[in-house]
Amino acid sequence: MKLRRLFDIERKILIPFLVLGAVSTVLFGVILYDTGYRTKMAEEQRLAESSISLIESDIGYYASAGQLQQLAEKYRQCRQPHILIQDRDGEYIGGTRPQSGDSVLYARTGNQMGWKISYTVDRTQFTAELLQEQKYTVLALIAQLIVVLQVSILIADNISTPIRRLNYACRTISEQPQEPWTFDGEFTDRSDELGQLARSFYGMLRNLHQYTADLKRVKKINETIVESLPIAVIAYDQDGNVLLSNSRAQNLLAKSEYRYEGKSLSALLEESLKNQKVFYDPIRLLDGRSRRLDVELGVWRLLDEDQKPWGVLCTIDDITYRKMMEEQAVQDEKLVYAGKLAAELAHEIRNPLAGIRVGVQVVERHSSSETDRKLCETIIGEVDRINLLVENLCHLTRQRKLQKTLIDVAGLYQEVSLLYSKIAENSHIELLSDAPPGILLYADKSAVKQVLINLINNSIKAMKTGGTIVMKARAQESRILLCLSDDGEGIPPEKMKAKSRNGGMGLSIVSQLLQKNDGTFRLESAPGKGTKAMMTFPR
Repeated sequence: MKLRRLFDIERKILIPFLVLGAVSTVLFGVILYDTGYRTKMAEEQRLAESSISLIESDIGYYASAGQLQQLAEKYRQCRQPHILIQDRDGEYIGGTRPQSGDSVLYARTGNQMGWKISYTVDRTQFTAELLQEQKYTVLALIAQLIVVLQVSILIADNISTPIRRLNYACRTISEQPQEPWTFDGEFTDRSDELGQLARSFYGMLRNLHQYTADLKRVKKINETIVESLPIAVIAYDQDGNVLLSNSRAQNLLAKSEYRYEGKSLSALLEESLKNQKVFYDPIRLLDGRSRRLDVELGVWRLLDEDQKPWGVLCTIDDITYRKMMEEQAVQDEKLVYAGKLAAELAHEIRNPLAGIRVGVQVVERHSSSETDRKLCETIIGEVDRINLLVENLCHLTRQRKLQKTLIDVAGLYQEVSLLYSKIAENSHIELLSDAPPGILLYADKSAVKQVLINLINNSIKAMKTGGTIVMKARAQESRILLCLSDDGEGIPPEKMKAKSRNGGMGLSIVSQLLQKNDGTFRLESAPGKGTKAMMTFPR
């Protein structure tokens, strides 16, 4: 068992009690001894006065009778204890000769013979007799000292045990804060200050348990949120040590085969942290088989409550799919434009080709020369070949077959918001969605999504200094209204007329896609008031 220090809490309490009890016991014993001494000495004093008075009376009797010789002879033969008789010259007459250790307690000389009569006491014998008389008092004092010792030990233990137990609990909690603590409520039923201390400690420990449990729960929630984010998140301290990272970050950083200018993604991230380099545009990394990985890197400094940096938060957004979709959308838009151009060219080319073919056929019927008829046949064949080329070109205008389903508008808005979240953030644009749950639209989801993408692209291009884009949806009795509005610069009236008459490439595709889904399209805009695109679908 480990020995405690000499002056621990028990001894600090016990020693003062023992000293106080011992001193009080000793003082009480001294007082009793002194009282007994004085009482016995007074008794001896009275005995001495009485004995000397008797001798003086005897001297007076013999002196009055004239028998001085008989008196002297009588007291020379007297050996009365404690009595010493001397003449005027100090010569011994009678009584008991003084021994070593004897002292004169009382003496008188006022008798007719002029003798000095003394009463002596043996101090050693006197003290022994006094102690013999007070032996029970001494035993009582010793018993009292033992009782004081026992009471002091009990008091020290009663005070020190709760304090020591509470101290042990505090030290254990301090050394092992991550371990679960238990406190059985001992000493809480006491009515003194130690009981109040135990109850306060128990309440503090219970609150600490609750606070620790809340911290663990909040930590778990935060970890779950970070882990569930659709982007990779990595937090660093000031020394570049990783504090936190989710699985998406670990998976992306593990793809070391993808390179950008000969550097892996982890190397690019370290370079960005070391040199405070910011990648404003998306980065495309390629592996050895030309597979692509498009990412957007974000770096934010983490500040404490005093606005002092304590770390860095890095985000990596895998936008490969979005980039592919955007490129596909651009390609589809180009194809649509090419198809529209092809349709217009086909219309313009087919009419004169038809006239030429009819004319050549007329010439062929009226031609008598075999050479002329062959020439006409050759011209007709070339005209047919040109028609075939035009027909093939017209295939660009043909769209895929629509696949209409019930679309959850709120979910569709959420997908589009997620698709444009990073672009909107980089452009200082807030993309909002206002669609009550339960609105279902019967249409081709890809077509409606493409309509929203084209409209959002137009809004972002028009909002050079940032702003807000709102996607709304409302269900009426016989129709469903979709509205996309922005607070950009707006469109001047002359440009609005041109768009209404000819339509831009993006708006042309929007109109065609909406028409194929039985929808209508209307555009409202004014300079300084933004632009509002309204789409109506039947229910």
